[in-house]
Amino acid sequence: MKVTIFQFEKLSGYDTYIFDFAKVLTESGHSVTVVTSNQMPLIGNARALSKKGIIDRLCGSRWIELNFLRFFPSLYSFYFLRKLLEFSDVVYVKNEVLDLIPILLAKRHVNISIICGIHTPLHYFNWNSLRANIHNIVYSSTFYRSMLSACDLIHVLNVDDKDFLKNVFHIEKSKIRMVPLWIDHEKFKLQEKSFSKSFRILFIGRLDMRKGIDILLKSIVQIAKIFHDKFSKMSFTIVGKGPFENQIREIQERYGNVKYLKFVTDNIVLYKEHDILVLPSRAETFSYVTLEALTCGLPVIASDIPGPRSLIENGKTGILVPVGNSSALSKAILSMYELWTSKDEYNRIGNYCRQSVLKRFPPESTKKAFVNLIESIGKR
Repeated sequence: MKVTIFQFEKLSGYDTYIFDFAKVLTESGHSVTVVTSNQMPLIGNARALSKKGIIDRLCGSRWIELNFLRFFPSLYSFYFLRKLLEFSDVVYVKNEVLDLIPILLAKRHVNISIICGIHTPLHYFNWNSLRANIHNIVYSSTFYRSMLSACDLIHVLNVDDKDFLKNVFHIEKSKIRMVPLWIDHEKFKLQEKSFSKSFRILFIGRLDMRKGIDILLKSIVQIAKIFHDKFSKMSFTIVGKGPFENQIREIQERYGNVKYLKFVTDNIVLYKEHDILVLPSRAETFSYVTLEALTCGLPVIASDIPGPRSLIENGKTGILVPVGNSSALSKAILSMYELWTSKDEYNRIGNYCRQSVLKRFPPESTKKAFVNLIESIGKR
Protein backbone atom coordinates (compact mmCIF):
# COMPACT_ATOMS: atom_id res chain seq x y z
CA MET A 1 0.00 0.00 0.00
CA LYS A 2 0.99 3.60 -0.58
CA VAL A 3 0.55 5.62 2.61
CA THR A 4 0.93 9.39 2.95
CA ILE A 5 1.39 10.95 6.39
CA PHE A 6 0.54 14.65 6.29
CA GLN A 7 1.36 17.40 8.77
CA PHE A 8 0.75 21.13 8.32
CA GLU A 9 3.79 22.12 10.39
CA LYS A 10 7.50 21.60 9.84
CA LEU A 11 8.95 18.35 11.14
CA SER A 12 10.62 18.85 14.53
CA GLY A 13 11.81 17.00 17.60
CA TYR A 14 8.25 16.67 18.93
CA ASP A 15 6.94 14.58 16.02
CA THR A 16 7.85 11.22 17.53
CA TYR A 17 4.64 9.54 16.39
CA ILE A 18 5.31 10.42 12.72
CA PHE A 19 8.74 8.82 12.83
CA ASP A 20 7.38 5.76 14.65
CA PHE A 21 4.49 5.35 12.19
CA ALA A 22 6.76 5.74 9.16
CA LYS A 23 9.22 3.19 10.51
CA VAL A 24 6.71 0.47 11.39
CA LEU A 25 4.80 0.86 8.10
CA THR A 26 8.02 0.74 6.06
CA GLU A 27 9.15 -2.36 7.96
CA SER A 28 5.77 -3.93 7.14
CA GLY A 29 6.41 -3.50 3.41
CA HIS A 30 4.34 -0.39 2.71
CA SER A 31 5.50 2.62 0.70
CA VAL A 32 5.43 5.68 2.97
CA THR A 33 5.60 9.36 2.02
CA VAL A 34 5.74 12.01 4.75
CA VAL A 35 4.49 15.40 3.58
CA THR A 36 5.07 18.47 5.75
CA SER A 37 5.33 22.21 5.28
CA ASN A 38 8.05 24.76 5.91
CA GLN A 39 5.99 26.38 8.69
CA MET A 40 7.35 26.20 12.23
CA PRO A 41 4.73 25.35 14.89
CA LEU A 42 2.42 28.26 15.71
CA ILE A 43 2.55 27.46 19.42
CA GLY A 44 5.52 26.24 21.43
CA ASN A 45 9.23 25.94 20.78
CA ALA A 46 9.78 22.74 18.86
CA ARG A 47 13.35 21.49 18.64
CA ALA A 48 14.32 21.57 14.99
CA LEU A 49 16.14 18.59 13.53
CA SER A 50 18.70 18.70 10.75
CA LYS A 51 17.60 17.31 7.39
CA LYS A 52 19.95 14.38 7.88
CA GLY A 53 18.46 13.74 11.31
CA ILE A 54 14.95 13.72 9.85
CA ILE A 55 15.91 11.40 6.98
CA ASP A 56 17.64 8.99 9.38
CA ARG A 57 14.60 8.83 11.67
CA LEU A 58 12.21 8.30 8.75
CA CYS A 59 13.97 4.97 8.06
CA GLY A 60 13.75 5.00 4.27
CA SER A 61 10.42 6.79 3.93
CA ARG A 62 10.11 9.51 1.31
CA TRP A 63 9.93 13.04 2.72
CA ILE A 64 8.51 16.07 0.89
CA GLU A 65 8.46 19.58 2.34
CA LEU A 66 5.95 21.94 0.72
CA ASN A 67 6.01 25.73 0.62
CA PHE A 68 3.09 26.92 2.75
CA LEU A 69 1.81 30.39 3.40
CA ARG A 70 1.17 31.23 7.06
CA PHE A 71 -2.17 29.44 7.28
CA PHE A 72 -2.55 27.59 4.00
CA PRO A 73 -0.60 26.02 1.13
CA SER A 74 0.38 28.20 -1.79
CA LEU A 75 -1.66 27.45 -4.93
CA TYR A 76 1.25 25.54 -6.43
CA SER A 77 1.82 23.52 -3.24
CA PHE A 78 -1.88 22.67 -3.01
CA TYR A 79 -1.87 21.53 -6.64
CA PHE A 80 1.27 19.45 -5.97
CA LEU A 81 -0.32 17.96 -2.84
CA ARG A 82 -3.45 17.02 -4.78
CA LYS A 83 -1.40 15.36 -7.55
CA LEU A 84 0.67 13.54 -4.93
CA LEU A 85 -2.43 12.15 -3.26
CA GLU A 86 -3.57 10.67 -6.58
CA PHE A 87 -0.85 8.06 -6.04
CA SER A 88 -1.80 7.35 -2.41
CA ASP A 89 -4.12 4.68 -1.06
CA VAL A 90 -4.37 6.09 2.46
CA VAL A 91 -3.66 9.49 4.00
CA TYR A 92 -2.99 9.78 7.74
CA VAL A 93 -3.56 13.31 9.03
CA LYS A 94 -3.54 14.93 12.47
CA ASN A 95 -6.87 16.27 13.78
CA GLU A 96 -5.90 19.95 13.77
CA VAL A 97 -8.07 22.20 11.63
CA LEU A 98 -5.16 23.47 9.50
CA ASP A 99 -4.10 19.87 8.80
CA LEU A 100 -7.57 18.65 7.87
CA ILE A 101 -8.67 21.47 5.54
CA PRO A 102 -6.19 20.91 2.65
CA ILE A 103 -6.62 17.12 2.80
CA LEU A 104 -10.43 17.29 2.79
CA LEU A 105 -10.35 19.80 -0.08
CA ALA A 106 -8.05 17.49 -2.02
CA LYS A 107 -10.43 14.58 -1.39
CA ARG A 108 -13.03 16.36 -3.53
CA HIS A 109 -10.81 15.69 -6.54
CA VAL A 110 -8.98 12.50 -5.51
CA ASN A 111 -10.32 9.10 -4.47
CA ILE A 112 -8.43 8.53 -1.20
CA SER A 113 -9.14 7.08 2.23
CA ILE A 114 -8.46 9.44 5.13
CA ILE A 115 -7.49 8.42 8.66
CA CYS A 116 -7.63 11.27 11.16
CA GLY A 117 -5.41 10.77 14.22
CA ILE A 118 -6.48 12.53 17.43
CA HIS A 119 -3.10 13.90 18.53
CA THR A 120 -4.35 17.36 19.49
CA PRO A 121 -6.62 17.50 22.58
CA LEU A 122 -10.31 17.89 21.84
CA HIS A 123 -10.75 20.06 24.95
CA TYR A 124 -8.59 22.15 27.29
CA PHE A 125 -9.50 21.78 30.96
CA ASN A 126 -9.41 24.45 33.69
CA TRP A 127 -7.59 26.94 31.52
CA ASN A 128 -9.18 30.37 31.26
CA SER A 129 -7.16 31.96 28.47
CA LEU A 130 -7.86 33.34 25.00
CA ARG A 131 -6.02 30.46 23.35
CA ALA A 132 -7.90 27.81 25.34
CA ASN A 133 -11.29 29.47 24.84
CA ILE A 134 -10.81 29.77 21.07
CA HIS A 135 -9.61 26.17 20.90
CA ASN A 136 -12.62 24.86 22.84
CA ILE A 137 -15.06 26.86 20.70
CA VAL A 138 -13.53 25.71 17.40
CA TYR A 139 -13.12 22.07 18.42
CA SER A 140 -16.72 21.80 19.63
CA SER A 141 -18.21 23.50 16.56
CA THR A 142 -20.48 21.92 13.98
CA PHE A 143 -17.87 22.81 11.35
CA TYR A 144 -15.18 20.77 13.13
CA ARG A 145 -17.53 17.84 13.69
CA SER A 146 -18.36 17.81 10.00
CA MET A 147 -14.65 17.61 9.15
CA LEU A 148 -14.17 14.60 11.42
CA SER A 149 -17.28 12.96 9.99
CA ALA A 150 -15.86 13.38 6.47
CA CYS A 151 -12.87 11.19 7.39
CA ASP A 152 -13.10 7.46 6.73
CA LEU A 153 -11.60 6.43 10.06
CA ILE A 154 -10.63 8.17 13.29
CA HIS A 155 -7.63 6.92 15.25
CA VAL A 156 -7.76 7.66 18.99
CA LEU A 157 -5.06 7.05 21.59
CA ASN A 158 -7.22 6.73 24.71
CA VAL A 159 -10.66 5.52 25.73
CA ASP A 160 -11.83 8.98 26.89
CA ASP A 161 -11.47 10.46 23.41
CA LYS A 162 -13.17 7.39 21.95
CA ASP A 163 -16.18 7.88 24.24
CA PHE A 164 -16.21 11.64 23.61
CA LEU A 165 -16.36 11.21 19.83
CA LYS A 166 -19.08 8.59 20.13
CA ASN A 167 -21.28 10.21 22.79
CA VAL A 168 -20.74 13.94 22.21
CA PHE A 169 -19.84 14.20 18.52
CA HIS A 170 -22.06 11.22 17.62
CA ILE A 171 -19.42 9.74 15.32
CA GLU A 172 -20.29 6.22 14.21
CA LYS A 173 -18.71 3.64 16.50
CA SER A 174 -17.44 1.67 13.50
CA LYS A 175 -15.37 4.69 12.37
CA ILE A 176 -13.45 5.00 15.65
CA ARG A 177 -10.43 2.79 16.34
CA MET A 178 -8.29 2.95 19.48
CA VAL A 179 -4.60 2.07 19.20
CA PRO A 180 -2.16 3.65 21.68
CA LEU A 181 1.38 4.78 20.89
CA TRP A 182 4.45 2.73 21.74
CA ILE A 183 8.11 3.06 22.65
CA ASP A 184 11.16 0.82 22.38
CA HIS A 185 11.05 -1.09 25.68
CA GLU A 186 14.56 -2.44 25.03
CA LYS A 187 15.88 1.12 24.87
CA PHE A 188 13.87 2.33 27.86
CA LYS A 189 14.91 -0.26 30.42
CA LEU A 190 14.29 -0.48 34.14
CA GLN A 191 16.80 1.94 35.59
CA GLU A 192 18.96 1.09 38.58
CA LYS A 193 18.70 4.27 40.60
CA SER A 194 21.84 6.00 41.78
CA PHE A 195 21.69 6.68 45.53
CA SER A 196 20.73 10.19 46.54
CA LYS A 197 19.96 11.90 49.82
CA SER A 198 17.28 14.03 48.13
CA PHE A 199 13.93 13.10 46.56
CA ARG A 200 14.50 14.01 42.91
CA ILE A 201 11.48 15.33 40.99
CA LEU A 202 11.51 15.71 37.19
CA PHE A 203 9.44 17.73 34.72
CA ILE A 204 9.95 17.38 30.94
CA GLY A 205 7.88 19.32 28.42
CA ARG A 206 7.07 22.64 26.82
CA LEU A 207 7.15 25.43 29.35
CA ASP A 208 3.64 26.69 28.74
CA MET A 209 0.24 26.62 30.41
CA ARG A 210 -0.97 23.62 28.43
CA LYS A 211 1.74 21.51 30.07
CA GLY A 212 0.89 23.06 33.45
CA ILE A 213 4.35 24.37 34.29
CA ASP A 214 2.69 27.28 36.13
CA ILE A 215 0.94 24.76 38.39
CA LEU A 216 4.23 23.05 39.23
CA LEU A 217 5.89 26.39 40.05
CA LYS A 218 3.05 27.25 42.45
CA SER A 219 3.42 23.83 44.03
CA ILE A 220 7.15 24.31 44.56
CA VAL A 221 6.51 27.61 46.36
CA GLN A 222 3.76 26.03 48.49
CA ILE A 223 5.92 23.10 49.62
CA ALA A 224 8.87 25.39 50.35
CA LYS A 225 6.70 27.68 52.47
CA ILE A 226 4.64 25.14 54.43
CA PHE A 227 6.87 22.04 54.53
CA HIS A 228 10.33 23.58 54.64
CA ASP A 229 12.06 20.58 56.28
CA LYS A 230 10.79 18.14 53.65
CA PHE A 231 11.40 20.64 50.85
CA SER A 232 15.06 20.83 51.85
CA LYS A 233 15.29 17.08 51.13
CA MET A 234 13.83 17.46 47.63
CA SER A 235 15.33 18.56 44.32
CA PHE A 236 13.46 19.67 41.20
CA THR A 237 14.72 19.44 37.61
CA ILE A 238 12.74 21.27 34.91
CA VAL A 239 13.57 20.49 31.27
CA GLY A 240 12.15 22.32 28.26
CA LYS A 241 11.66 25.60 26.43
CA GLY A 242 8.80 28.06 26.34
CA PRO A 243 7.29 31.30 27.64
CA PHE A 244 7.81 30.44 31.33
CA GLU A 245 11.62 30.35 31.13
CA ASN A 246 12.03 33.65 33.03
CA GLN A 247 9.71 32.55 35.86
CA ILE A 248 11.65 29.30 36.19
CA ARG A 249 14.95 31.17 36.40
CA GLU A 250 13.48 33.32 39.19
CA ILE A 251 12.46 30.19 41.10
CA GLN A 252 15.91 28.72 40.46
CA GLU A 253 17.57 31.80 41.94
CA ARG A 254 15.25 31.76 44.96
CA TYR A 255 15.72 28.07 45.79
CA GLY A 256 19.00 26.21 45.54
CA ASN A 257 17.33 22.86 44.87
CA VAL A 258 15.63 23.84 41.59
CA LYS A 259 17.57 23.15 38.39
CA TYR A 260 16.62 24.31 34.89
CA LEU A 261 17.81 22.65 31.67
CA LYS A 262 16.76 23.95 28.26
CA PHE A 263 17.68 20.82 26.40
CA VAL A 264 18.93 17.27 26.94
CA THR A 265 19.95 14.70 24.34
CA ASP A 266 18.84 11.63 26.28
CA ASN A 267 15.77 11.37 28.52
CA ILE A 268 16.91 7.96 29.76
CA VAL A 269 19.74 9.55 31.75
CA LEU A 270 17.19 11.83 33.41
CA TYR A 271 14.94 8.92 34.35
CA LYS A 272 17.92 7.18 35.95
CA GLU A 273 18.84 10.25 37.97
CA HIS A 274 15.34 11.02 39.28
CA ASP A 275 12.75 9.37 41.49
CA ILE A 276 9.48 10.66 40.04
CA LEU A 277 8.07 12.43 36.97
CA VAL A 278 5.50 15.22 37.33
CA LEU A 279 3.11 16.05 34.47
CA PRO A 280 0.47 18.63 35.55
CA SER A 281 -0.87 19.16 32.01
CA ARG A 282 -4.21 20.76 31.24
CA ALA A 283 -4.64 18.66 28.09
CA GLU A 284 -3.08 15.53 26.57
CA THR A 285 -4.10 12.78 24.17
CA PHE A 286 -1.41 10.34 25.29
CA SER A 287 2.00 11.21 26.81
CA TYR A 288 5.26 9.79 25.54
CA VAL A 289 7.21 11.00 28.59
CA THR A 290 4.77 9.27 30.94
CA LEU A 291 5.10 5.98 29.05
CA GLU A 292 8.90 6.34 28.95
CA ALA A 293 9.15 7.11 32.66
CA LEU A 294 6.90 4.23 33.71
CA THR A 295 8.80 1.83 31.47
CA CYS A 296 12.03 2.93 33.17
CA GLY A 297 10.47 2.29 36.59
CA LEU A 298 9.67 5.90 37.46
CA PRO A 299 6.28 6.61 39.12
CA VAL A 300 4.34 9.55 37.66
CA ILE A 301 2.14 12.26 39.16
CA ALA A 302 -0.14 13.64 36.45
CA SER A 303 -3.40 15.48 35.92
CA ASP A 304 -6.51 13.32 35.88
CA ILE A 305 -7.25 13.93 32.19
CA PRO A 306 -7.48 11.84 29.00
CA GLY A 307 -4.09 10.37 28.15
CA PRO A 308 -2.35 10.09 31.54
CA ARG A 309 -5.53 8.54 32.94
CA SER A 310 -5.08 5.61 30.54
CA LEU A 311 -1.39 5.12 31.37
CA ILE A 312 -1.27 5.48 35.15
CA GLU A 313 -2.78 3.05 37.64
CA ASN A 314 -3.83 5.55 40.27
CA GLY A 315 -2.26 4.72 43.62
CA LYS A 316 -0.11 1.95 42.12
CA THR A 317 2.13 3.42 39.42
CA GLY A 318 1.57 7.04 40.34
CA ILE A 319 -1.06 9.54 41.42
CA LEU A 320 -3.70 11.34 39.36
CA VAL A 321 -4.58 14.81 40.65
CA PRO A 322 -7.38 17.25 39.73
CA VAL A 323 -6.30 19.37 36.77
CA GLY A 324 -5.08 22.86 37.63
CA ASN A 325 -4.93 22.19 41.38
CA SER A 326 -1.48 23.11 42.74
CA SER A 327 -2.44 22.16 46.31
CA ALA A 328 -3.41 18.64 45.19
CA LEU A 329 -0.14 18.40 43.27
CA SER A 330 1.82 19.45 46.38
CA LYS A 331 -0.01 16.83 48.44
CA ALA A 332 0.77 14.13 45.87
CA ILE A 333 4.47 15.06 45.79
CA LEU A 334 4.61 14.89 49.60
CA SER A 335 2.81 11.53 49.54
CA MET A 336 5.34 10.08 47.09
CA TYR A 337 8.14 11.57 49.19
CA GLU A 338 6.92 9.56 52.20
CA LEU A 339 6.93 6.37 50.11
CA TRP A 340 10.42 7.18 48.82
CA THR A 341 11.80 7.19 52.38
CA SER A 342 11.25 3.41 52.33
CA LYS A 343 13.74 2.39 49.65
CA ASP A 344 12.56 -1.24 49.39
CA GLU A 345 8.94 -0.18 48.92
CA TYR A 346 9.90 2.43 46.34
CA ASN A 347 11.95 -0.12 44.37
CA ARG A 348 8.93 -2.44 44.40
CA ILE A 349 6.76 0.35 42.98
CA GLY A 350 9.35 1.02 40.27
CA ASN A 351 9.40 -2.63 39.22
CA TYR A 352 5.61 -2.71 39.10
CA CYS A 353 5.53 0.46 36.95
CA ARG A 354 7.43 -1.31 34.18
CA GLN A 355 5.47 -4.55 34.50
CA SER A 356 2.19 -2.64 34.33
CA VAL A 357 2.84 -0.71 31.11
CA LEU A 358 4.46 -3.65 29.32
CA LYS A 359 1.43 -5.78 30.15
CA ARG A 360 -1.16 -3.16 29.16
CA PHE A 361 0.78 -1.60 26.25
CA PRO A 362 2.91 -4.41 24.74
CA PRO A 363 4.99 -2.73 21.99
CA GLU A 364 4.96 -5.48 19.36
CA SER A 365 1.21 -6.15 19.46
CA THR A 366 0.53 -2.39 19.53
CA LYS A 367 2.64 -1.89 16.40
CA LYS A 368 0.79 -4.74 14.70
CA ALA A 369 -2.56 -3.20 15.67
CA PHE A 370 -1.54 0.11 14.08
CA VAL A 371 -0.44 -1.58 10.85
CA ASN A 372 -3.76 -3.48 10.80
CA LEU A 373 -5.60 -0.17 11.24
CA ILE A 374 -3.89 1.29 8.17
CA GLU A 375 -4.37 -1.87 6.10
CA SER A 376 -8.05 -2.19 7.05
CA ILE A 377 -8.95 1.21 5.64
CA GLY A 378 -6.88 0.59 2.51
CA LYS A 379 -8.90 -2.52 1.70
CA ARG A 380 -12.27 -0.77 1.82
